[in-house]
Amino acid sequence: FLTLPAPPSVNKLFKNLPGRGRAKTKDYRDWVMEAAVEMRGQRAKRVCGPVVLMISVERDHAAADIDNRCK
Repeated sequence: FLTLPAPPSVNKLFKNLPGRGRAKTKDYRDWVMEAAVEMRGQRAKRVCGPVVLMISVERDHAAADIDNRCK
């Protein structure tokens, strides 16, 4: 098992930069770094071949869009 922090909403992953296009938001970059630290700390190993993935996400509030977090 591998446990990662909940990612930001898909709506908060990228921002538009005039003249430059799309870029990762600070929230997204921070989450990527935090997730990498968690993976290293849990000694996650590379998996080759088919896998079964089970995702469990805690809801921040009752109206949370869980599918949004899985994307």
